[in-house]
Amino acid sequence: MRTMFLSSVSVLIPWLYVCNPAAVFADDAVTLDNVVAPGPNQADEPLAKEMSLEKAAHFLDSAALTWQKDRKCFTCHTNFALQTVGI
Repeated sequence: MRTMFLSSVSVLIPWLYVCNPAAVFADDAVTLDNVVAPGPNQADEPLAKEMSLEKAAHFLDSAALTWQKDRKCFTCHTNFALQTVGI
């Protein structure tokens, strides 16, 4: 499971950057100062009708920075993905 997640994230972030750099470098970027926790995943969440690169980037940023802010540590399993695209 862990390997599958890491593989998915390591592919999504560079793909997101190449396909839509604005999604990675958005004007309303999530920072430690303005991050809002994305909340827990729900088993009964509806599936999105279409892929949104902007929402994917926002979720990944929010999840990684919430962990960092709450636990006062860098997360090797999530924040590293942001580093792979030079953010």
